Amino acid sequence: RENYSASTQSLLQKWLREKHHLIIIIAYQYEHDSTSYSYWIYKENNSLPINQWVNDLNTYEEALELGLQEALKLI
Repeated sequence: RENYSASTQSLLQKWLREKHHLIIIIAYQYEHDSTSYSYWIYKENNSLPINQWVNDLNTYEEALELGLQEALKLI
């Protein structure tokens, strides 16, 4: 049996921020009894997002996971 180490979402988020200056922000939206999350990816020191996703993501973790995956594609 092989073992693999895997980073947690928070460690990956920190690594992307510190090493690649990519900031992932998760937003919560509430509208007429429905909730959703979205993410934005910013390059540090830039006020405009370089990637964003606004959709019916059901959990914070789901939005963060998608944001992390998209940020990894940018490096």
